[in-house]
Amino acid sequence: METKSNYGILRGTGSVGWLLFGILTGLIVEHSGSWSAIFPLSCSITLMAFFAALTFPKKKNTVKSASFLSIHDVKLLLKNRSYLLIILLSIQATVTTDTILSYIGNHLAVTLNTGASSLSLHTVFCIIPEIITLPLASHLLPKLGHKKCYLISCICLIIRFFIYAAAPSAGIFMFGSLLQGVTLCCFTVVNLSFLKKTVIPSLFNTAVTLSFSAAALGRALLAFTFGQLYQYAGSYSIFWFVLILQIPVTIIVWRTKLLD
Repeated sequence: METKSNYGILRGTGSVGWLLFGILTGLIVEHSGSWSAIFPLSCSITLMAFFAALTFPKKKNTVKSASFLSIHDVKLLLKNRSYLLIILLSIQATVTTDTILSYIGNHLAVTLNTGASSLSLHTVFCIIPEIITLPLASHLLPKLGHKKCYLISCICLIIRFFIYAAAPSAGIFMFGSLLQGVTLCCFTVVNLSFLKKTVIPSLFNTAVTLSFSAAALGRALLAFTFGQLYQYAGSYSIFWFVLILQIPVTIIVWRTKLLD
């Protein structure tokens, strides 16, 4: 958070981990013939991450912060229209995309009739652009500005969701996932920068906590909605649904002055 110039690089290392774990998962499922093999692998890696986290250096915090959300602070944030717009964009972009990833496996394996190895390949198509774009985010943001970054991301989401909704084969479908890097770049590095710009420092931690809470609620609602669409209308309906939602959001970003 303090070294924001390095944030994109640090976030990119997470993408590398996702890539390696995705490939490893696909190989294990392919050779074992059982999806249950994922769980002991996931537990092992989680334990490794836990013990690694225990070695992190401790830093004394000289600024006293509340251990709970202040109602007064929340009210101040809810009056900040720029902050509310960011929450809307985050839910529509990152939360929607993250929730869709839960159904992409079924879409590839069942609807498009591909093997387990296609899941690993799809992960590669998502992660490689992230590794390229995330380190560049801190350098491109001062040149483009926040609004242009958000607008580019929204346009990429429209293209991506349309490819998902119309793709008759796994190859074309995965081509849309190449745009994952642009979206993630915008709604991690750019989001953090915009929050620091529009929210006063004393409310920053509350703003981040509140945005995480809104994202969790949005993820739960979208997961339920997507589940109903998948059950009654098929997996393609999920992509058409998010595509229709993304169009008015993109128009809002284009017309608003709150991001200037």
